[in-house]
Amino acid sequence: MRWRAAGVVLVLGAAVYALLVGVGDVPFPATPLIVALSAGAAGLVSGQVRLVVIGLALGGWGAAVLLVDRGVTPDGRTAATYTLGLALGLGAAWVAARRTGTGFGGALCTASFAGLSAYLAPDVDALGEWPAWAVLLVTWGLLEGLRPPRRAA
Repeated sequence: MRWRAAGVVLVLGAAVYALLVGVGDVPFPATPLIVALSAGAAGLVSGQVRLVVIGLALGGWGAAVLLVDRGVTPDGRTAATYTLGLALGLGAAWVAARRTGTGFGGALCTASFAGLSAYLAPDVDALGEWPAWAVLLVTWGLLEGLRPPRRAA
């Protein structure tokens, strides 16, 4: 039943996220990094390397989002910062996937979802608010907890 631990950790990650961003003083742009840390922790606790790979990809993006939000990057370099962060995150995810024989598709889907979310955020109010992301993280956790373990081929 170790595989169910991933779901528990993701739900706990959602609770921590709600406390940090919803109640605490952590800025909303920390969202991708917190989700990345939750995914990575879920993967480490459950032994599901695919979640660590997803966390690495999202972590690069999340770090870039925070750098831009905190004004660390020079004006006019926002797109380059996002691109570099995502490329570094995907690179780390690819190396981890190759070394462990894990698929890379989850990292690519996550990167695509991150970009699509950023693109749609100005038009979809919920994407710019923490409760929507907390619900998505809880939903992911529930799906991971209910998902049966994969059998070796």
